[in-house]
Amino acid sequence: MFAYQKPKDIDPLLLSPQQASRALAISERTLWALTKAGTVPHIRIGKLVRYSVDGLRKYIEQVAEEKCEDPRNNA
Repeated sequence: MFAYQKPKDIDPLLLSPQQASRALAISERTLWALTKAGTVPHIRIGKLVRYSVDGLRKYIEQVAEEKCEDPRNNA
């Protein structure tokens, strides 16, 4: 009867695993592996796992910097 509707003018601060994997363009399985290894920053709220948009951006920047500094990439 009264279904909750998310306001359209508010962007989420935290993403579900499905949303985060889509945002990173990787599979959910890969995201879980990175999460379990502690590579991707995540937040636990009870049993839920969520990903900060800012945390994901920092992760992307970190990975990009590491790739640029890798001597194997300087052929």
